[in-house]
Amino acid sequence: MTLRKTAFALLAELFILCSFAGAFDTLKIVATLDTARQEIYGAVEYRLPSNPPLGTLEFQLFPNVYSSDTTPYLRESKSIAEYFRQKKRFFGITVDSLLIDGINRTADLKIEYTRGLLADAGTDKFNNRRVQIYFRTMIPEPGDRLSHLRGNYLLDGWFPSPAIINSDGSWYNPFYGGFTELVGEYYQYDVTFRAPSNLISVAPVPASDSIQQMGMTTYHYIFGPAHDFALILSPEYLVDTASIGSTTIRYYYRGYERAVLPSLKEWCRKTIDYMSDHVGPYQYKYLSYAFVDFAFVGGLEMPAMVSLSSPRGAAMTTDLGRLTATHETVHQWFYGMIGSDQCRNPWMDESLADFFAEKVLKYRQEEPMPLWRFWNFTFSDRDYLRLGMTMSGEGLKVDAPAYSFTNDLDYFGTIYSRGALAVETFENIIGEGAAQIFWRRYYDKYLFKHPDYDDFMQTVAEIAGDDYAEMIKPLFNSGDKIDYAVSQLENRKMDSATYEISFVLNKTGALKYSVPYRIILYDGGELDYHWASDFASERIVKRLPYPARVVIVDPNNKLPVDADLMNNSLLFNGDSRPGMRLSSGLTFLVESLMSFLGGM
Repeated sequence: MTLRKTAFALLAELFILCSFAGAFDTLKIVATLDTARQEIYGAVEYRLPSNPPLGTLEFQLFPNVYSSDTTPYLRESKSIAEYFRQKKRFFGITVDSLLIDGINRTADLKIEYTRGLLADAGTDKFNNRRVQIYFRTMIPEPGDRLSHLRGNYLLDGWFPSPAIINSDGSWYNPFYGGFTELVGEYYQYDVTFRAPSNLISVAPVPASDSIQQMGMTTYHYIFGPAHDFALILSPEYLVDTASIGSTTIRYYYRGYERAVLPSLKEWCRKTIDYMSDHVGPYQYKYLSYAFVDFAFVGGLEMPAMVSLSSPRGAAMTTDLGRLTATHETVHQWFYGMIGSDQCRNPWMDESLADFFAEKVLKYRQEEPMPLWRFWNFTFSDRDYLRLGMTMSGEGLKVDAPAYSFTNDLDYFGTIYSRGALAVETFENIIGEGAAQIFWRRYYDKYLFKHPDYDDFMQTVAEIAGDDYAEMIKPLFNSGDKIDYAVSQLENRKMDSATYEISFVLNKTGALKYSVPYRIILYDGGELDYHWASDFASERIVKRLPYPARVVIVDPNNKLPVDADLMNNSLLFNGDSRPGMRLSSGLTFLVESLMSFLGGM
């Protein structure tokens, strides 16, 4: 009996044994990994809900992002597209059969890119119907989140997944451009997966049961609620475990990666402890980390799973590896347990992940955690964020859909870097105490849900008030550069006891914030004021007993999203020529440049 016949017999038997009387929130998947053909074949089954009325049926076919070099996804993923062109092979997912309540409707199915659509339900609608989708997925070599390489497999987005039902009964089927990631509703997963026994399977949870037969192992997984179910398989994995509270952490590594395990464990523990204390408890019983050596660089978040890129022979031993592990672990909160639409609102997981990763890295540290060191210069996570923001294009909004970006610098500089600095600015504006309450409320309200921009702002209004919610909106929904500056500092002696000090404060951007500024006098005294103005520029005049030596706008850097720190301070030089500007930005510029070059 051939492998394929055995697998199809297994599928038929399992579908007969299962009642499939469950609700739409349970996805039953039965599938087999065929390593000879480098594909997965199987079936997905679920029952549609009774409300709202459904006149059509839609589902997602994510692997079709690899189906040609003209797909929106591969137009931006140029290196992968070029590799596929050279190999003269592309990949995707085929729907062999679509059954509705046992009736074959395959001939009526329309497939448009990653969208599967079945219309014409008649007067009976599709509510409460049982859906069965038999599929075959070709696995790219290499891909990014769906890939195989040298006998190793990263399987994400590998099966047909229901599109998201809107409250009016319409369907939302995400548009997958080059920077978009998987979007799905929260389900309970009942997965039966069959793979060669020589492969070690990494899943969000341990298998509740496994059976070996004829060189194949059948695993049964029960997992949820989650909006994705991924698997990683390799014949090389060794396994180490640890416990953090009631959560079991599993580390899957190769022999040459053993040396990095202590550092990885340390930062995983710090991140989980910090996020549990400051946002909310980790909800799953397990969290797995797996080193992979696929095409992408960095890491990849999946519910209860993290893959860490570790090219063969070069494990993640740099300081940057700590940032990657921390960032991907934070995603277990913002993406995993608190969902977001990574197509329409990618900042709501990526900006938040970078923001909290920086907080974890500097928690109880006197200095920012360095990512690179070069001679006596360091390049910290904060420098990394500011450099990314500076290198991105102008006019780009943080609250922009992922498919609106056309290059790496703009996407990562806006969504990751500027977004993280915008979130930090928001937290500084409402204050530390209100921010702690906000994140807890946000977690409680949207655990296992999909908040959007309006939900985020509504929660801000609940905690800090409508005025603050309106104030911070330009941080996210405006493409204008935010910049505060001081210029034209002058001192004029009025009499023996009084000096008239004048200078100009400038701002760009729509942020209406009462920004603090500081005057440092020649006697060493410091005077703090606030500038609240509806005008872009205003001359400030003060009469004081000593002349001003320095004027600094935003002296405590409460506005890290400020695009140019070099113009935040001005030293009086005694004549009409421009004075020497003092700012942490000068240190940032020199150190970042040297450290960046040293890290290349």
